[in-house]
Amino acid sequence: MALDLDRLARWSPPLLLVGYLGYSVAETATRLPWNITVVTVLCALGYLPLHLLHVRAEPSRPRAMTLPAQVVLTYLPLALGAEWAGVGGLLAGALAVSLARPWGPVLCGTTMLAQAALVLVLRLDLLVLGDVVALGFGSVALAVLPVIADELRANRSAIADLAASRERLRIARDLHDTLGHGLTAVALKGELATILLRRKDKRALVEIEELTKVALDTLESLPHLGDTGRELDLDEEIASAAALLRSAGVRCTVAHVDTTPPEVSDVFAWAVREGVTNILRHSHAMSCSISVTVHKGQHRLDVVNDGVLARAEREGVGLAGLSERTAALGGSVSASRGAGGQFTLSVTVPARSSS
Repeated sequence: MALDLDRLARWSPPLLLVGYLGYSVAETATRLPWNITVVTVLCALGYLPLHLLHVRAEPSRPRAMTLPAQVVLTYLPLALGAEWAGVGGLLAGALAVSLARPWGPVLCGTTMLAQAALVLVLRLDLLVLGDVVALGFGSVALAVLPVIADELRANRSAIADLAASRERLRIARDLHDTLGHGLTAVALKGELATILLRRKDKRALVEIEELTKVALDTLESLPHLGDTGRELDLDEEIASAAALLRSAGVRCTVAHVDTTPPEVSDVFAWAVREGVTNILRHSHAMSCSISVTVHKGQHRLDVVNDGVLARAEREGVGLAGLSERTAALGGSVSASRGAGGQFTLSVTVPARSSS
């Protein structure tokens, strides 16, 4: 059964207090006259709310009237001979909690030393010193419990919010990667089919069929957006990308080694999808090359195209999501412009991360 820290923080101080005060009253009743026992009971009843007030007080708000009252109730029964010496530890704890530094800790230590001296002067059982120390530190520890409980509650809430935020970002990334590529391909096929229809070219029917297939494939992928283990096939993605680029009139060359581990292949497949989508949306490319190599302990994917538009594009959701996928394997993503309108998307993953 899980520990309920809130309930523990709420009930531990009064239970500790009632238990020890009840013990002190019972010991007094067995050894001293009834009138002293009555005074001790009344002091205990007054002590209970005062101590609970002080161990829950703000350090910046000292209790000018109630603290002296607790001091009186701490030593009055003791002066009458009651079994009350250990209650000084409760007073020390209350001073430490309710007074701001440095006065709180200083007066707490002073009270414990004074109580120890009192025990020695009155020749009381040395076990009382253990009561003083235990009750003093116990009061401070139990006073801190509500703070710890509040911090834990806030941390749980922050962790839950962070998890929900990361899940939303992941779904947004997958939605962009899946729908962005699919809708780009549908738009391209639609434009090409329109041009061919105007020319009464029979190839328009082929493009319409491919458009329908792309739309259906995209639709079928939607229910799997929440699947964290969903992986793409790199070979299929490269073949699909090359066919899509060629249908758009872009020459595409492919150089692919077959030694890429599955988890790296998945990241590279998403990179190919993102790179080709950006080529079709943000360039007037005439040629493109896709290469997968292994060099100096690095798996590397390069998607290079020409015809990049002059205006600069800032990193969008797609590249940010690709960077997250790659970083999970200890890799990196770079996107750079070269001379003559060339654009290079590179993804590198250390070979040791894939083992």
